[in-house]
Amino acid sequence: PMVLHAMFRTTFTAGVEKQPPQNFATDAAIDEAAHLAKCHISSLRDRALVVLRKVTGIEETPPIDRVLEAGALPLAARYLTPDYDENPKLQYNALWLLTNIASSEHACAVADH
Repeated sequence: PMVLHAMFRTTFTAGVEKQPPQNFATDAAIDEAAHLAKCHISSLRDRALVVLRKVTGIEETPPIDRVLEAGALPLAARYLTPDYDENPKLQYNALWLLTNIASSEHACAVADH
């Protein structure tokens, strides 16, 4: 949790989202975000999904393959089900993450979920 903890401190201050540091898309950060996206603590899960959607939204060569390997696609798809309707922020970020993935060469993977 230390990688994301440091990242959360730099990207979230008093509820205001800031631009992440340039080197935030490391394999360790992606793995940790994917792990925390499964967390039952909604605030951690929400923040982890924001990290994953920001990683996939990097303009030049986003590490979408790495995010898919970490298992983020089925998680994001699951968060769009009615079971999570009480958390529109989570669903918003899950949809944004899926949109980022779909805008790459992995559109078919998103359609399959």
